[in-house]
Amino acid sequence: MSDLARFLFQKGHFSSANQRVKPGGFNPGNRSDLSVFDIRDTDSATRMALGMQVSELQGRDVKARAELALDALDDLPVSFLRDDTPIERHGNITGFPVGVDDDARSTRLELATRLANSSKLVG
Repeated sequence: MSDLARFLFQKGHFSSANQRVKPGGFNPGNRSDLSVFDIRDTDSATRMALGMQVSELQGRDVKARAELALDALDDLPVSFLRDDTPIERHGNITGFPVGVDDDARSTRLELATRLANSSKLVG
């Protein structure tokens, strides 16, 4: 079951050949949050329309979508907060460590890897 979607703008963030999302697709860089969308109770057409809205807002083409069950966050020190800004269904996975030190970078990569491994690639 998919609850959250992360729209991917870079081909390097996923592998079509292996049908998997790479950790870079879930790495927020030096930010504490990661933009995602609540896709509970939506169909495929609604998810595609949401991706088109995101593409317009970003001024870039969405290359793929990663979908993730909300319970994938349960054992991680992050949480999902829906804010409906800048568009409806938007939210953030929050709780990533901020900083340029090795510990913060390492922890962000570990969290991104676990999220990527728990997700499925769509499109």
